[in-house]
Amino acid sequence: MDGAGAKAALRGSEILDERRDLVWKPGPSQGDLRDQRRHFAGRPVSVSLRLVKWFYHFTTFAASKAHQMASALTSIPAESGRPWKWDVVVYDRPGWSGRFRGRARTVSPDGRRIYVRFEEVARATYFGDHFMGRHFDTCLVSHDGGRCWAPAIDPPPMDGVVLPDGSRLVVDHTIATQRGEALRAYLEEAGLPHLWHPDAFAWWDLAGPERRAELDRQGLYVRAVAQPHAFLAYLRDLSVGVYPPGSAAWTWRRLEGVPRMAHLSGWWRQRAVVLDGATVVGCATGRYAPDEAENRAFALRSPDGGRTWELRSIARATSAFGFNETFIFPMRDGRLLAMIRTTAPDNHLYRSVSADGGRTWSTPERTPIWGYPAHLLRLDSGAILCTYAHRRHPYGVRAALSYDDGVTWDVQAEKILRDEGAGAVGYPISVQLADGTIFTAYELGKPARAEVEERQRRQAAELDRPVERRGTVVDPERQPQSYVAGSRFTAEYVTPLGRRKIDA
Repeated sequence: MDGAGAKAALRGSEILDERRDLVWKPGPSQGDLRDQRRHFAGRPVSVSLRLVKWFYHFTTFAASKAHQMASALTSIPAESGRPWKWDVVVYDRPGWSGRFRGRARTVSPDGRRIYVRFEEVARATYFGDHFMGRHFDTCLVSHDGGRCWAPAIDPPPMDGVVLPDGSRLVVDHTIATQRGEALRAYLEEAGLPHLWHPDAFAWWDLAGPERRAELDRQGLYVRAVAQPHAFLAYLRDLSVGVYPPGSAAWTWRRLEGVPRMAHLSGWWRQRAVVLDGATVVGCATGRYAPDEAENRAFALRSPDGGRTWELRSIARATSAFGFNETFIFPMRDGRLLAMIRTTAPDNHLYRSVSADGGRTWSTPERTPIWGYPAHLLRLDSGAILCTYAHRRHPYGVRAALSYDDGVTWDVQAEKILRDEGAGAVGYPISVQLADGTIFTAYELGKPARAEVEERQRRQAAELDRPVERRGTVVDPERQPQSYVAGSRFTAEYVTPLGRRKIDA
């Protein structure tokens, strides 16, 4: 593509949604270019050699130009000065969901290779966040900035934080560390041996329905799952994992020293901050009593590199809504910034700041960002990029920048990365590459075929008007299939041309 063609294709912030449909295929071989008789609608049709040759050269030229255009649109240098974005499907497997939630990771160790880890879950064995009958942690790698993906043979460490001695430290649900035969023994003791499969995974502790009174007496917050198999789910026990340099596996021990909770989930997305070489501050969410209406947000803090722990309150639930998954981030002046997810009916991100290493936190303040949960990334420019799921019409993924270390957020220039998700939108994670561009991975849901056809009919009837995304109504009996996707974009990108921002 010449310079004029590239400019025409990429004016402003044009989205390149359809670039993957430009697939180059070779034309017919010369041996096929012969005068022949073909049948059309039941009647023989003569095709001259000259016409066939002309059609061959035309289609070959068109396919070649389409291939060049696809390559050009996905390899525009950041220094070109033009805002742009393109999207790519990373994983989409029929009958399986690609979960990009608490166990998801996105890293780029050298600013060129991108590693994405996510969960593969067989849809027929999915019991929500509590239990997955067939589950795999899958890691893929891209060597070309996110365009093509392949299984990662030797992925870099992705879990936890690095301590001064080179060890990695992480906090996880105790039950999530049990796999294979260990999980089989656990399920048998819980009275649920029928749930076991060699590929099973539990994110919550489980118990048979007959143990409800016993769990209530223990003061636990319990959820009841009825279909397709009945069981109870609760979550309180956390474990600390250590991976010293040169080790072959994680070493786990129970996390102790925190109050006995009715519900406790720790180090969501296994994110924490290491201060002064020894203090580790991660996030937690939970409730002290089972009858509390909503969760609170906590800092799970260790002053001695993970040997002892304490739970520090960040945000207490109000009469109207609660606080949930939190992202803790170091500010330039040494303070800690917490971006906190809230529950309905609010659903904005709130911010709180700690000036004493996570011991105490300021009163949470509402930000103008509607969406959750947050992932924060310090860009080379010094700005902070916050990416988050937008779980209302139109469902998708968005991002906003802060130029003052998280005090204010530029939502007037909110970046629309995706706005066509069907119900499911999973937790985006961003990395900045060596050329200054950003790659964000996330989970999206695909709508039912009937919904796709209806949208296509609507768009066909409105070709003379800008396309407006109108949200998707999903049959609750047929939840959307989740897949893992990504967007690569410049920091200046805001929204695709031809579409305006729509909010519920």
